[in-house]
Amino acid sequence: LGESTVETNVFASRWTVIGAILVPLNVVTGLWGMNVQVPGENSGSLREFFIILGGCLAFVVAVITWAKFKKIF
Repeated sequence: LGESTVETNVFASRWTVIGAILVPLNVVTGLWGMNVQVPGENSGSLREFFIILGGCLAFVVAVITWAKFKKIF
């Protein structure tokens, strides 16, 4: 019973990290599919888009780095 409990805990931890990455990204990217004002929408340049994209990528890298530091991945 002990070994299967540890395996289940590791499995759940990994899926929790994956969920922690995907849920905020879905919220941010979902804004483009809704009728809300997106920063830089009317500016005519892609600067704000790449700032938001860079923020999303930095968040993903930070969470993965944290998970590797905690030895979840």
